[in-house]
Amino acid sequence: MKSKIDDNDIRFKIISNPDDILHYIQMGTSIPIWDDFYDTIKHDLRFFNARSIIMEENGLPVSHVLIYSNGDQILYFGYFKVINDNPNKIGLLIKKIVQYAREKNFKLIRGPINIPTIIFGWGFMEEGSLDNLYIGKPINPGIYQELFLQNEFYLKVKEISWEGKVPEICIPDLEQTNLDDYHFFNPKDWDDLIRLKPIFIEINAKNLPPESIITPKIGDLFENYAKFVFKYGGKKMFFFVRYKPTGKIIACGSNIPNLFQIEKKNALKSFVAYTIAIELEYRNKGLSMFIIKMNFSEMKKQGMNHISGPTESSHEISERLAKNLGLKNKRAHLVLERSL
Repeated sequence: MKSKIDDNDIRFKIISNPDDILHYIQMGTSIPIWDDFYDTIKHDLRFFNARSIIMEENGLPVSHVLIYSNGDQILYFGYFKVINDNPNKIGLLIKKIVQYAREKNFKLIRGPINIPTIIFGWGFMEEGSLDNLYIGKPINPGIYQELFLQNEFYLKVKEISWEGKVPEICIPDLEQTNLDDYHFFNPKDWDDLIRLKPIFIEINAKNLPPESIITPKIGDLFENYAKFVFKYGGKKMFFFVRYKPTGKIIACGSNIPNLFQIEKKNALKSFVAYTIAIELEYRNKGLSMFIIKMNFSEMKKQGMNHISGPTESSHEISERLAKNLGLKNKRAHLVLERSL
């Protein structure tokens, strides 16, 4: 497919077959794409009817970007990468995304959001961030966000990763007495998690701040993502809290195992504390620390001693909590947007 912005050596092609996309998508991320990930990736490619734009120079692929939509007026992109980080080619690929969005009548462009996000994450990494391999934490040089910002993109979300040793948490006796009415539990098995799925989705949708919900249609992707987490991390990666006097589940959350830090005998060393959501009327009662204590205790029993906790940069309560837990700001990722 020839583009209006092609020069004599540059051509673009757009592919839509998920199997074909898998041949190119590794070009767009520093995170390894293992064969075991294929089913999880292809599910999201099909769900969003995703396409890859491939830039070729003299017939050879030199850059890649994934584009997709959830049926609204936003064109999402992910897996944006140019071989050797060539600024001119980065600029050409940005222009190609904008051209495509205009031709298809999208009103916004947003990204990078790399589906499935539980593996490949989102955002361009801010310079100065820790750049070791970690699940859901893309790595890139600063030239990418610089050139996007020069092309009329602006910051939509800045995510901070708070990281460190899993802390020991002590809850004072007085507060513990007030928490006796709450029962922390994990699903018994996969079928039990699916039974709890509607509650999990509802509590998260109602209680997570809007800016923290970056993956489009995340509720519809629950089973695909949960299968991945359950397969590699087990049932303890999901947790719920029931209020005993009423029997109502009033909080829930999830973790993601970091598959790229494995000790001997395939033991996981670290995890991402991915979500925690509490119904409004049960907040400010010490419940969040109770949940964190119970969750961290379960993770440590499984040998995981390092944590990464993502928060939106403007969420001051989360920042204070992370600092109180002794965690450090180790990485930042920027999701950008442009209006058309």
